[in-house]
Amino acid sequence: MKIELHLLQNVPPSCLNRDDTNTPKDCQFGGVRRARISSQCLKRAIRTDPRFETALKDRLGYRTRNLADELIRRLKKAPQRESAAALPIVQQFIAAAKLGQPEPAKANRKTKTVAHVSPAEIDTLATHLNDNWAALDGAHQADTEKKANAAKTELPSALQVALKGWKLQPDSVDIALFGRMLAETDNVDAACHVAHAISTNRVAMEMDYWAACEDFPAVDETGEDPDEQGAALLGTQMFNSSCFYRYLVLDTDELVSNLKDDRKLAYTASRVFLHTAVTASPTGKQASTAAYAPPALIFLVARSAGVPLSMANAFEKPARPTHDSGLVAESIKQFCGHWDQVHAVYGQEGIEATGLCIVPDIRLPESWSGQDRHADGPKNTLVEAIDRVLVTAFPGEAGTAA
Repeated sequence: MKIELHLLQNVPPSCLNRDDTNTPKDCQFGGVRRARISSQCLKRAIRTDPRFETALKDRLGYRTRNLADELIRRLKKAPQRESAAALPIVQQFIAAAKLGQPEPAKANRKTKTVAHVSPAEIDTLATHLNDNWAALDGAHQADTEKKANAAKTELPSALQVALKGWKLQPDSVDIALFGRMLAETDNVDAACHVAHAISTNRVAMEMDYWAACEDFPAVDETGEDPDEQGAALLGTQMFNSSCFYRYLVLDTDELVSNLKDDRKLAYTASRVFLHTAVTASPTGKQASTAAYAPPALIFLVARSAGVPLSMANAFEKPARPTHDSGLVAESIKQFCGHWDQVHAVYGQEGIEATGLCIVPDIRLPESWSGQDRHADGPKNTLVEAIDRVLVTAFPGEAGTAA
């Protein structure tokens, strides 16, 4: 079963996701400039949201280049394992486990790439490293003496022996959801695909000129400020205001498979994930913009067959407010119209259920086919809308999660 989530979210002046020039990210779509929030930014907002972390705190992974230090901290308290001598052994162990090669510089404790590992995987690695420490240490010393002058050293054979039968076995929800790619090892296909959010409207970038006042201005002998500035710091910040179309797809079958067929955990993860995907917000410049605007339209679709269908092309022609209708209302109208056009061609076979929430006072087209499998109309709460679609994917688990 695939669960689609379509969101229309009108965001006030903000800079939620910046590029390397400190400017809000944007893109070209439909021949015009659009505001954009990257999928990476949205996924991080989800997995670091308090709701997500609280509900799944024991089943979340770590992203790190400092795995060597973490393993050393977890080793038994022995002097030789806490000294600098332990580092090259642990680094070679990590490389043999295919979790990242160490940086070329000997003083650098980091791996070249980021490892995404679960707490259970780190514990297993530490236990394996501890149990084989004597053999690993002896092999490392022998290998160091033998190949001291070699341009390139190979991993000690004892490392390979110690890792015989080792296989990454992720049990973390975020790895199962967002996937993991590590060179030469067991990858995890993401159960969730997240699109970049784009504005339904043509974006106009604006500039905020700001000044930080100097509370202790310099004065000369006459008591005057010789610089006559009055400001300690001056600067500019770009921002925009846009109505974003956000879209993601959750493959519940893939999620169950990634979580080793634990359907109860997959159901809980799906429920928390979909809720957090709606409510989580990127943190960029929030202290100075407080752009915590909830989506105006939340539309969930459960498909048992066929391919997921993004409605991004509903906004190939930018939405524009009219004299009696705002940007959000016009965006909803274009979304509903495009949905009807697409499904008139491709059909609605495979759609098992829909869940719909909408901010009051925004009227939906009465003939919109997206409501065909939603008898209650758009008056549901977010939780009710999520449960309506998840019951089709997890009929035996529905109602078991808080």
